[in-house]
Amino acid sequence: MMALTLTKRFKLWLAQKTTDCKEISPLFSYALDRKLTLSERIRIKIHLYTCSACENYVSNLKFMHDMFQTQRGKVENEGFQVSLSSTAKERLKKAIESQK
Repeated sequence: MMALTLTKRFKLWLAQKTTDCKEISPLFSYALDRKLTLSERIRIKIHLYTCSACENYVSNLKFMHDMFQTQRGKVENEGFQVSLSSTAKERLKKAIESQK
């Protein structure tokens, strides 16, 4: 068995002492919408230091957020209007009525 490096052992120890993924993940979204408190920012930094899965999740979340912001800007600047055909409207009405 290969010995763990000191850094890996420290990360494992720290991961056991910090917030789990389920509890910390809402903060990732909040960070896109508001300024986090110092405590929240520290909790995120520590968690991301120990969790590569959440690092990937945050990377994807930022990418999607940036893409949505870009598309939103295009829609607002170009006056893009979305409309449905009368056939599509009827299908939606029927689908909604069938759910009642």
